[in-house]
Amino acid sequence: MKKRLFKTMLFFLSVSALMCIMIFSASAKTVSYGNFKFDVSSKKATLIEYTGKAENVKIPSKISGVYVTAIGTEAFWSNKTMKTVSIPTTVTSIGIAAFNECSSLTKVVIPYKVKAIGESAFWYCTNLKSVVIPKATASIGKNAFKGCSSLTAYVTKGSYAESYIKKQSDIKLGYRYMSSMSLGSSSLKVGLGSTVKLTVTASPSVVYYKKFTFSSSNKKVATVDAYGRIKGIACGSATITVKSADGSKLTKQCKVTVVPAEITKLTASNVTATGFTISWKAVKGATHYKLYTYNSTTKKWNSLLITTKLSYTVKNLSSGETRYYKIMPYAKIGKSNYCGKISKTFKFKSAVPEAVTNLTATVAGTDKVNLKWQKAAYATGYRVYLYDLSAKKYIYQFSTKNLSAQFSGLFSGTKYGFVIRSYTTSNGKIVLGKANSNIAYCTTRPAYVTNLAVDESSVTLNSLTLKWDSVKGVTGYRVSMWDETKNAYVTLKNIYGEENTSFTAENLEPGKEYKFTVRTFLKNSTLLLFGYNCSAVTATTEKAPATQEDIFNTFVTAYNATKAATDITALMVMHGTADDVSAPERNYYEPVISSVFETGGKTLYFENGADKASGKTLNSLLTPSDALLTLSFNQIDADSVEYMPDGSGNRIRFTLKSEDSSAAINSLIAPTVDWEKIAAENTDFTLNSCTYQGTVVDAKINEKGLIDDISFSVPVSVSFNLGENAYSFSGTATHDYMFVWFTENQ
Repeated sequence: MKKRLFKTMLFFLSVSALMCIMIFSASAKTVSYGNFKFDVSSKKATLIEYTGKAENVKIPSKISGVYVTAIGTEAFWSNKTMKTVSIPTTVTSIGIAAFNECSSLTKVVIPYKVKAIGESAFWYCTNLKSVVIPKATASIGKNAFKGCSSLTAYVTKGSYAESYIKKQSDIKLGYRYMSSMSLGSSSLKVGLGSTVKLTVTASPSVVYYKKFTFSSSNKKVATVDAYGRIKGIACGSATITVKSADGSKLTKQCKVTVVPAEITKLTASNVTATGFTISWKAVKGATHYKLYTYNSTTKKWNSLLITTKLSYTVKNLSSGETRYYKIMPYAKIGKSNYCGKISKTFKFKSAVPEAVTNLTATVAGTDKVNLKWQKAAYATGYRVYLYDLSAKKYIYQFSTKNLSAQFSGLFSGTKYGFVIRSYTTSNGKIVLGKANSNIAYCTTRPAYVTNLAVDESSVTLNSLTLKWDSVKGVTGYRVSMWDETKNAYVTLKNIYGEENTSFTAENLEPGKEYKFTVRTFLKNSTLLLFGYNCSAVTATTEKAPATQEDIFNTFVTAYNATKAATDITALMVMHGTADDVSAPERNYYEPVISSVFETGGKTLYFENGADKASGKTLNSLLTPSDALLTLSFNQIDADSVEYMPDGSGNRIRFTLKSEDSSAAINSLIAPTVDWEKIAAENTDFTLNSCTYQGTVVDAKINEKGLIDDISFSVPVSVSFNLGENAYSFSGTATHDYMFVWFTENQ
């Protein structure tokens, strides 16, 4: 019924405005902006509709480059979600039923330029609690606030709005002028260079126009901005005056004293067991500083001193004594003192030296250890202790003011532990640090090797043996040889066991000088700790044979020595191989080829010079006859003689002259070929000739002067018949002998 009645009334009211709207619309265009729609002309814009559902709505002041000057008819008709609306100061009129039945709307401030409020503008806004109507409003339509039963309208005395509201029996009347105002404080201290905001409170609280002006009586001391923020410029006094700007003509004053800023940090330096120096940074504007100390007996703060300096030295304290201090800066200007804020409480303590950290111990010799540690705060010296590993006690040794020390007079190859304790003096007494340092362990280097020498009887072409005295308690010895290319000693071998005091250097070159040294070592967990190199010794290996004949004689000597060996157990492997032999119809004489060239292998085990199985001696097996022993240098090709290092020995190679060697080689090879057996197995076989010429001898002579291996490469030519067919072929048969020597105790 209410809404139908309103609609009927609205129809008649709208007819009068229709012509004006039509004229305006003819030149206007509709522009959408978010949830707003505007009629926009070249000079102004009117809000004609809002479709959003926000609780707090802000109307834009400008659209399409022109100002919004009006809220049109029914623009917010029956919006149920809007609680507040911000109307821009560009608006001069509010149209008919603009906020009709906006039942959630609680308060509205109508801008100061609004001259007209349309009929039924706030019809049945049932939750509207307050509205501020400006002095400029000269027209308020009928039923503008109809149904707003909880509303208080705030107006200016003597205004049209006041007379309008007085006629509305269901609307409470209020005034927008402040009745009173108060300041948060009537006096303030402001630190020099700091800013403090002056709090202003206006009454009544429902007044919406709460603006104030601020001024300073002495801008050289303090300034104030439009927001009441006071800044200290110089120490002194000034008065800040606050006035209301709503026409109520209220005035309040606040006395401001600008003082030096608070000191936020005190620093202790030169801290000792008997005192320290307190210092602070200069505060701008301060001419003096007042230092307070706390008396723990009376439980009161006492003034300690007033000074223009920036430090104070505290003396005659007990070690570890705690003191409490506060400080206040102030400016003395004429007869006035402008005192700053007293600082917070600072706690300081005389020093107990801190514990030593990062103690390290490094070996410096067979009887010396170097100690090093980091500086401990508040320490004036350090005590060095030897840690008894067995008793687990610390034994004082000496004191030092340095951060390093050398501990000498120790046993070689022995593990030691060390600790350091910081200290200072207080009233003539030693004050030890808070704790011992970490334990630093170190093992002194093992003792030197003595009497290193070369066993002269061991020197050969390629090897020699070193000997030295045993060193008690070591894990072993490292033998090193000088390397001229690296200009340094290189390790040959680590020998474990303190009683193993000899080493044979092998694979050396004949006739060359070598330098050796030996040092001891200890094994600690997985690490080896080495002693120092002992005095070096030099030795020269035997020279190589000078001529081809000397080389040949070296072979003969070694051959004879090998044949004569009876006190050495040897493993000998015999086998024969041949070059590939190809000829037509090879299968016809394959038995002959295999007999000559593929003799098969034997493994013979010797004990005291005789084969265990057959009982044959090494001498008889090596040379069925003395063919090689009959050779002389003139029977070999001198140009073919070679001599070269080969591992732990030397290799000798030469070729026999063809015209002189046939008989000797035949006597060596012949026992391996059983021509009669071949003839028995092949009845049509007839041997015509078999010659052996130009045999190559290749032998390895080891460091003991014995043969490790020997090879005979024999050129063979065979001519024979199989029935009426004659055949001949030639190839090279190779007979290898290899010896593996073992000493009797192996």
